[in-house]
Amino acid sequence: MVLELHVVLDFGVRIPHVAWQIQNEVRQAVEQMTGKQVRHVNVVVQGLRFPGDKKDKAQEGEAI
Repeated sequence: MVLELHVVLDFGVRIPHVAWQIQNEVRQAVEQMTGKQVRHVNVVVQGLRFPGDKKDKAQEGEAI
């Protein structure tokens, strides 16, 4: 199984570190819930949210 996640991160976070955390946590959760092996979790950083930016549904973690 290969997963691809598109994310928007807050400006100032350590992007490689956050992407690595997302990969590991998603892999563990999906494997635990499905019992299937996850081969890859691709994290695509689609953008950055800057302080003062208006929030929209995609930036608040809701599926679009």
